[in-house]
Amino acid sequence: MKINAFTWWMAGALLLQGPVGCSRQEIRVYDVPKETAVASAALPEGWQQLAADEMRIGNYSVTGTNGAKAQVTVISLPGAAGGELENVNRWRKQVGLQPITADDLGKESREIQIAGAPARFFELSGVAPETKARTRLLAALQNQGDSTWFFKMMGDDGLVGEQKEAFLGFCMRYQYPGDRRQEIGDRSQETEDRAAAAGEALQEPAPRRTWKAPAGWQEQQPGPMQDGKFLVSGGKATVSISVLQGAAGGELANVNRWRTQQLGLPAVDEAGLAPLLTPLDLADTKANLVDMTGPKERMVAAIVPRGSQTWFFKMLGEEGAVGAEKVAFVEFVKSAK
Repeated sequence: MKINAFTWWMAGALLLQGPVGCSRQEIRVYDVPKETAVASAALPEGWQQLAADEMRIGNYSVTGTNGAKAQVTVISLPGAAGGELENVNRWRKQVGLQPITADDLGKESREIQIAGAPARFFELSGVAPETKARTRLLAALQNQGDSTWFFKMMGDDGLVGEQKEAFLGFCMRYQYPGDRRQEIGDRSQETEDRAAAAGEALQEPAPRRTWKAPAGWQEQQPGPMQDGKFLVSGGKATVSISVLQGAAGGELANVNRWRTQQLGLPAVDEAGLAPLLTPLDLADTKANLVDMTGPKERMVAAIVPRGSQTWFFKMLGEEGAVGAEKVAFVEFVKSAK
């Protein structure tokens, strides 16, 4: 699709909320890729794919059980697209927050992974000036080639908070259009030839994953970004399995996500991470076990690097129930292959 400078003038106005003149600008033509890599079947549960338009490569709606609404968009713009600070302050304005300076920018963000590469993630909450409603905004940006890609979820404060893990998972598994690692749809012979010429092996379809659940565990329908799920101790705890590509952010990032988002514990640094990890030797690899207890719940988790993937096993629930099932949980992790 070809878009001339006038369309990008409109895009710039929407993005930066600032005056942009075009009367003396040279006419340029840009190619805007259409999203083909993330099909509706790959979306988190409850997300509905909407039609893309000139600005939105990806466009999705999310509805909560109480009718709450949120929207997810994926946008690609050439160059720095105004820069990180300007975009963050634009997002802050949308949720009724005051602008920040460059010195404060680092405190507002953390690193996540999008398509296997580092990206910046922001979470903002406030009262939207237009609707006067409590609103939450999740946003991630990443430089990709000569463009900046923006991933954004905005809507009802409670709903967006509930959808945070699904949004992060969506970003983590996102595949850019034309990425040779894309597994959705049929690979063309031309793509295979290019990969072979570059000496890069295309990923083969993942083999069937198996595990042996202990007696009494009740298998459930997996949720978003999960490959397996069980209720244990009569529903007092839940076990989930997620298999992700690459390091999936690394041990420190995942442990801190569990601590801050699920257990209500403070984040730790690398020095604080080491005492939390217990080595776990498996038949085909070496893993780490984590056991953490928050004010309300306890979690035992296993982080298992396996080839080009990382397998995450988590048991979360009442402290006594998790403690009683810990030995069975470790045997479950050892049975998986």
